[in-house]
Amino acid sequence: MVANRSQLPIEGEGARNSFVVDSGNLYIQARLIPGRLSLYIDESVAPGGASNREALVLVEGIGAAGYLKAGRLVRPFGIRLADDEAFVRQVTGFNFDNQDLGVELGLEPGPLSLAVAVTNGSGGTIDENLGKQVAVSGSFWTEAAVLGASAAYNDARGVRRIVVGPFASAHLGAVTLTGEIDLIRDKVRDQGRDDRAQVVGFASLDYWYRDAIDFRLSFDYHDPYDDFGEDERSRLSLGLEAFLTPFLSASAFYRFKDSVPQDGPGNADVLVVSLRTFF
Repeated sequence: MVANRSQLPIEGEGARNSFVVDSGNLYIQARLIPGRLSLYIDESVAPGGASNREALVLVEGIGAAGYLKAGRLVRPFGIRLADDEAFVRQVTGFNFDNQDLGVELGLEPGPLSLAVAVTNGSGGTIDENLGKQVAVSGSFWTEAAVLGASAAYNDARGVRRIVVGPFASAHLGAVTLTGEIDLIRDKVRDQGRDDRAQVVGFASLDYWYRDAIDFRLSFDYHDPYDDFGEDERSRLSLGLEAFLTPFLSASAFYRFKDSVPQDGPGNADVLVVSLRTFF
């Protein structure tokens, strides 16, 4: 993906207008036994050097429309947003740039979906303790709506973290509503510190024009300390994405930011114009 980012103010200190390659990914799936056994690799090739995002063995058809993954994987949690900068993906740590080593079992009987992952909890490195991270995500599907919830537990590097939250989506004709809210609670062991509780949220309204142009209004929210006032961060994004061909899309989004003064230039509004290719 190639993007042009204009960060306001458009003049003076802190202003930027740059062409950047936000991401470039290579996906490979080898069906060793069609419908039963596959090898899947997701490699990030830009920006910077190459790095592996996922490398796993996938076993399908194990009953109840189930599957089993083993290797480096993106853990199941909440909505799979493409935007890793959304607070529900960035702050919780469940995003495409934060993988882990372990196994995942999924079951999808009828309108139900359940995925459970047990991983090192160390972000893809060698586990430094006996504990493991457990992430669970389940949902119920209908033709008009999806209702689900996720939970995760990890005890690593002296911090015990619990993340829980519901998510939902509903559509009526060309309009789709999507939302997620998560509570994150961290406890530093053996130091007598109080728990730190964070709240993150995401909501979006999408209107599809002729199944080719998506007009989107979205809102991100982050309260880093729920027992302190006036430290919240929020972002309102407005724009559209157009699918020009089956292999090419373009988007333009303006992001209004509201944050604490300590964020400095990072509190400036941003205009992002992107071009994406798929093949």
